[in-house]
Amino acid sequence: MDDTGALASFEAAHIEVFINKQLKNSQSSPEYIADELLKKWDASNLPIESKKIVARFCLLNGFFPSLLRILKLDLRAGSPLPWDMVLELFYQEGEHTKEKLSKDLADALLTGATRDHQLHALTATALTHEEVDPRWKNILDSELKDRLTGIKEDREKLFKEVQIFKSERMDAEVIQILNRILTLFPEDLEAQELLEKLGDQELEVKIQNLKNQYQLKSPFNATESEAEWPDIEKAIKKILKNLSVEETYLLSIALFQMNLYSAALNTLRFVKDQWKIREKLWEIDLLLSVKSYAEALAASQIILNQNRLLSEVVKTALYYSARALYGLGDQEQALSILKGIVERDPHFRDASILIAEWGQ
Repeated sequence: MDDTGALASFEAAHIEVFINKQLKNSQSSPEYIADELLKKWDASNLPIESKKIVARFCLLNGFFPSLLRILKLDLRAGSPLPWDMVLELFYQEGEHTKEKLSKDLADALLTGATRDHQLHALTATALTHEEVDPRWKNILDSELKDRLTGIKEDREKLFKEVQIFKSERMDAEVIQILNRILTLFPEDLEAQELLEKLGDQELEVKIQNLKNQYQLKSPFNATESEAEWPDIEKAIKKILKNLSVEETYLLSIALFQMNLYSAALNTLRFVKDQWKIREKLWEIDLLLSVKSYAEALAASQIILNQNRLLSEVVKTALYYSARALYGLGDQEQALSILKGIVERDPHFRDASILIAEWGQ
């Protein structure tokens, strides 16, 4: 998911949250909800997915004239339209049946949908209503072939991301992308071989070896803190002088696992001038652990803006932004972001669990 898709998904999730919240409010009528949604549509350049949600709400609740008005405004302005909802509006109003959908109207719909890259959605709606024009099935067949080609191109793009993350020493992200490739191509031998080499235990083995090498085992249980081990800073400073970036990163993780969050953050920052994406993302995780939510949010936004072509980085930065916003008290926006992520990737980290917890 690139940054444009992520932001569009975020906006759509935000609208869904608004509708659900208003429907639960006994004082909010469908008329009020539709009016607010259409005002938002009229005031801003909503992405297609958001327009579909608004249009669907209007169709389900019978607000046909209001929907038609906003669609006409978009049409005159040359803005993209949700053409499947336009066609659905014709059916809902009862002005057209499958016998009455003229060639001229079909031509106009196809022209608009082609312009706005909405052919697949429009065709699916037409076929659902049993349109008999052979063009609909031909378009669907062509669209499916194009989508298959697109999936193969996505594979190549994902493997390029694998190479980038491998060069950035981001094993966890590499594993995540390989799993996605195997979801699309379960028999992909290249992805399977790479995944075997990057098993979940590899990072744990490195961390454990580093702990053993420098004998930084915690003498206390999980409830104790740096204050109860005052010599930890001195021990770390002695070690850091001789560590590589990789070893410093792993030491930071080891300290984190020992609940020494501040020490983990300070250790990571010792080599800040040599950071790559992996270390920048880990810093945000640590900032959230020490409840520096404002700093974590700012860092997430910087990473998001600097890595717009790396879908996994964009998704991770949005995830951290949601956690930071929740920590700052903005539960609604935090939930909207997570729902946008889960819509595209239902199994991303613990996003689904957080949605359930935060929504209670």
